[in-house]
Order: sequence, then structure tokens, then C-alpha cells
Amino acid sequence: MLKLRFRFGLRSLFATVSLLGLLLGGTAWFLDYLSRVPAEVTLLFEIAPSNKGDKVAFVRVHGKILDGWSDLRSSVLQHTGLNTYPESARLGLLNAQQPEEFADIGASDVSGGVAWASDDSLLAYVSGKLHLGDDRRRIRVYDVANQSSEEVYVSSDWFVRRLAFSPDSKSLAFVENYNQDYLTLLDIETRRTTTLASGVSSHYVCWAVDGKSIFCVRNGLEVWRLGVDGKTKDLLFKGKDFDENYPYFLVPSPDGNHLGFGYAGALHVLDLATNQVEKLFECHHYFLTFDWSDEGICYLDQVGEEDVNEARVMIYDPSGRTNEEVVVGPFAHVAWLRKGVLILRKENEQLWELELQDKRMNRLFPPTAK
Repeated sequence: MLKLRFRFGLRSLFATVSLLGLLLGGTAWFLDYLSRVPAEVTLLFEIAPSNKGDKVAFVRVHGKILDGWSDLRSSVLQHTGLNTYPESARLGLLNAQQPEEFADIGASDVSGGVAWASDDSLLAYVSGKLHLGDDRRRIRVYDVANQSSEEVYVSSDWFVRRLAFSPDSKSLAFVENYNQDYLTLLDIETRRTTTLASGVSSHYVCWAVDGKSIFCVRNGLEVWRLGVDGKTKDLLFKGKDFDENYPYFLVPSPDGNHLGFGYAGALHVLDLATNQVEKLFECHHYFLTFDWSDEGICYLDQVGEEDVNEARVMIYDPSGRTNEEVVVGPFAHVAWLRKGVLILRKENEQLWELELQDKRMNRLFPPTAK
């Protein structure tokens, strides 16, 4: 009996010491993790150049590592790769011709998408709670000329994403309701809404050039064309599995005849007349963003397999089927600003314009002191 007690005591002591070691090791790891995380960060995301290229709207997120979760946090993670908890997110409007003329539009907990009307007169965005305990998301429209904002829609819950103005600027498409992911169409004038479909990805929604239909990703793997009249629903493409072969980032060609999208590490293009899909080029940058204009397709590609902090800015010519490297740097977003000029996000904190002719770069935000 004495030996049994002794053995039991040794086992208990060993288990206690092991558990204490695990706790101390876990605590040390967590403290080391916190020491390497910046106390405060300011990030730029939801970058939206105006159609004329003279203005840029974007969201500035400032925050710390906090004890909480938010819809905004997940949106920041998707755009920047940084898992942080925002304290504030404010909408800013930059004059690309005179960067020092920066307007802080403000708003509360801006998330989910920023969209320009076709004539750049209106800017739509998603705003969060107005007071404590109100988690509903609101869509607001900012009148650029009058510098005033108006609430046009209040959702029933906390989830509204991916705003997109129709080509005639009379309607807004967006995804709402976290459990159902409804693609909703809002008439700006009458405030009436129409539900076009459910199961729509909240990151990939865009209008057809003719304004008669909307492209979206449904059920994770499927590219659909939905008629705004609610009568037509066409399955255009279906991926194979969820490991890596799912479609993302839909962008129509300027002439409206094709739809570009990322799939399995490459940019594919869908002929909307024949429904034939063709792979144009491979792209392995972990943030695959691209934009399509009459001058070609701009996108980011990786420099090396292990280097995720550097990216090559590329231009693809669809007619000549050629790729050209423009510049290499710590870039995480690229889009056409105006003819011959790209806008780049650098290190998640700065906005730069790049003139293609001479590859000259100018910092737009924060503006360079003169």
C-alpha cells in the first residue's frame, strides 16, 4: 500500500510539473507574440479610385490588439493580411491632383465596400452603429459637390458588404445577412429593395457593362450572371473543389464582352457570348488583385515563392498576349487611376501613383510635405 501511494504521489507530482511547464511555456509564447505585435497600426483598405481618376476614396483603419471581434476586422484581414482589431475606421477622400487636399468624411465603423457613381457625383459606403447596442449596418451616400451624406438603407443585421453602383447610378447592389448572403438590389430614389439570390460571396460582385445583369460568385465555387429583372439566372462557370480551385475577384472587360476572374492561381477570361473559358496567365501573389481598362490588365505577381512582402506590378496586353513587369516593391494593391497611371498601396499604409511612361512614382497619401 505504501508503494502504491508513493507511485501515485510521484505521478501526481510529475503531472503537476508538466502542466505547470506547459502553462509557463504558453504564457512565455503569448508574451513574446504580444511584444512583436505593434501596439497601434493604421491601415488603408477599400481603395476606390474615381472613374475620372482625379479622386481616390479609401478607409483608414486605426487600432490595437483588443479583446473583441468585429465584421470590420475580418474585412481588414482580407485586404491587408493583418489580423488586428480596429478602434476606428474612417472614410477619406483624396484629391489625386492635389494630395494635400484630403477630406476626412468620417462616419462610424466604415466597412464592406466603397463605390462611386458613374459620373463621380456620389460615393456610397457602409456605416456601422450610431449608438451603443445598435449593430445594424447602414448604407450612406455622400454627395461630393455638396459635401453631405444621406442614409439610404438600414439593414436588419450587422452584415452588409460589397457595394456596387449600377452603370446608370440609379441602383446599388450589395450582399447582406451573414447567414443567407442575399444579393440585394436597392433603388436609390424609391429606397425599394429586391432580393436577386442567396448564397452569394460577399467579396465578388460586379455589374455587367450594359447594366442589365450582375456577376457574382455563389456557393463558393460558381460564377453566375443574374438579370436585374429577377427573371434570368445563368450559371457561367463552376470550380472543382475548395482546396484552391475556387473563382474570385470578378472584373468585366471594358467592352463588356468578357468577364475576368481569378481561379487556381491564374487569371481566366470568360467569353460571355459563347461561355468559353480560357486561362490567360498564372499569377501567384497571395493578394490577387487586378483591374481591366482599355490599356490592359494591371495586376500583382510574386517575386519569389518565399517572399510574400515584395510584389511585381505587371501589365498584360490581351490583344498581344504579352506580360510586362513595371516595378517591384512592397505593394499589396494595384488599380488603374487614369490613362497611363496606376495607383498602388505600399506597405498597407501609403498610396502612390505610378506613371507608366517613365515609371515615375509620386506619393499621394500621406501627402509629402512641401
